Amino acid sequence: MVSTTAGVGVYVGKSGHAGFASHANLTVLYNGEFDMWDLVEKGSLIDAVHQFIGATPKEAPEKYDELSSVQRVHAKVPASLLLHRTADRCVSHEQSVAYHEALLDQGVHSEIEIY
Repeated sequence: MVSTTAGVGVYVGKSGHAGFASHANLTVLYNGEFDMWDLVEKGSLIDAVHQFIGATPKEAPEKYDELSSVQRVHAKVPASLLLHRTADRCVSHEQSVAYHEALLDQGVHSEIEIY
């Protein structure tokens, strides 16, 4: 989720360290969750997602959108290396593939390794 905050004003820190960026400069993501709606659709990690977000999809659909990085990709997202195992039973490797493709569509350097 942090990878898509670069250049988004609402996520810029105000801690008194103006000389340092508030965003990641590079991401290495292992079995990442990039689409909360995919988890909801597949019934995966529902209790954990509900607890993390603090609401169901019906109660706060905007939060599920906000936390779905695949929907928030833009040209300032840092370069990414995505690693995802096909045997992951909680988060489909298809999420990493979709995120990788979204990054490439925006001209962001992205590499992916599915194993």
